[in-house]
Amino acid sequence: GDGLGFELGRAEFRTKLVGGLPSKRSAEVIVDGVVNPAWSFINQELSGRHSVTVARGPPTDIVDEWGDFKKRFESQNFDDSQWQDLLHAPHPEFTFVPIADLVPPPHRAAYAALVG
Repeated sequence: GDGLGFELGRAEFRTKLVGGLPSKRSAEVIVDGVVNPAWSFINQELSGRHSVTVARGPPTDIVDEWGDFKKRFESQNFDDSQWQDLLHAPHPEFTFVPIADLVPPPHRAAYAALVG
């Protein structure tokens, strides 16, 4: 979407628990008083101090001045039924991994030497 150029004060988010779990919530967005059903949000608590929110929105809402981001998509055009299926597809759970697991294998020995 508009990213940092969007006036966030125009948006309201209504949340509800997912599966009765207090650590996971879904949300819908209301912009200028109108629900936008093309977007969905899922918020998951990662720990007592951290959480993550994943937003799903239509490719048509992406502002991509040079087209570098959109060209990586397999598909950019969906009919309403396809989009609703994608929008409401299951969200995988987040898992914690050690930072070392994110280091490319060829560089792990150097990383281990730096951090001990």
